[in-house]
Amino acid sequence: DGCVSDLAEGRAIDGNPLWYRIDGGRYAGGYIHSTVVKRLPDPKPNTSPPAGGSPDGSWIVVDRASYSLTFVKDGKAMFATYVALGKAGVDTPSEVYTTFGKFLGDRMSSRLTANPTLPYDIPLMPFTQSHNDAGYAINGTYQHHLFGTRETQECSNCTSTYAHALVGSILPRRARS
Repeated sequence: DGCVSDLAEGRAIDGNPLWYRIDGGRYAGGYIHSTVVKRLPDPKPNTSPPAGGSPDGSWIVVDRASYSLTFVKDGKAMFATYVALGKAGVDTPSEVYTTFGKFLGDRMSSRLTANPTLPYDIPLMPFTQSHNDAGYAINGTYQHHLFGTRETQECSNCTSTYAHALVGSILPRRARS
């Protein structure tokens, strides 16, 4: 589900030495033994261009129905991953956006959220890409590992590795949610 990566060999458990590095949620950077990992099917890429946009260039599609995010370059999916979207009452908006800020770490606070389900103030949300003055963003997270669900306060959360790739130089300032 995009939460584990980087195979490593460590102490064998039941004869199996395979471990994965955790890439998201509160245990990011730790390792988990392969026998306790259940692999989800890869998300189906969605390469739909933004409304009124051209099939040339780069954009992001957040597919709310499948809880997935696809990074598209010149009409081809570069990668697709599962994301966590907004809970009921604080839904992730369904609109076309242009990103206006990319940050390696950004403060996220419920003070900009109209009806937060709970107050929050997170000083360093990793690899944040803002796309709305009301605090909407695509970002990595260390608060949870529930990608492919409704877990956030309006934002689209993905693992730190994918969020870092999106904030990096591969993405011009065009996004679709």
